[in-house]
Amino acid sequence: MTEELQPAAWDDMLKSSDFIALEEDKEKVITLKLPPMMRENDRFNKKQLELVMDCIEEDGEACEKQFTCTSKRLLKKLRPVIEEATKAGKNTVKVSILRVGEKFNTQYSVKEV
Repeated sequence: MTEELQPAAWDDMLKSSDFIALEEDKEKVITLKLPPMMRENDRFNKKQLELVMDCIEEDGEACEKQFTCTSKRLLKKLRPVIEEATKAGKNTVKVSILRVGEKFNTQYSVKEV
């Protein structure tokens, strides 16, 4: 049985990912479930710890995705926001993340929304 092909809908295909993608110079607003979890990840033959959180909303739309992070720069910015929300007894935290720069020059701006 062959399926009918359709023209490529790039925006729809990019949204269909199971993970959150942070694009350069584009603010991403996500709602994450607390508490944060971590796992060991083996990437490029190097073991590292990875933050793992369920995302229930992305840019105002409900979703069921996973937010993962190994970037120490981003983790340093996320940590106080996540810890404060956890200390306050919240079940979720809504954050705005802006990624600027590429590779080793990447910087992040994180704030609770």
